[in-house]
Amino acid sequence: MFHKPEMMDALADYESARYVIFGVPFDGTSSFRSGSRWAPDAMRQASENF
Repeated sequence: MFHKPEMMDALADYESARYVIFGVPFDGTSSFRSGSRWAPDAMRQASENF
């Protein structure tokens, strides 16, 4: 149904994982500068180093 990218060094697959972090890009409540929408992707890229 959805594309399920594998995370590096994941101990469990998506279906059997106990916890799953799901990033949702959303700028709807930004009152000054937008940019929050880029946070989920930035966190995924940074997590490749751990």
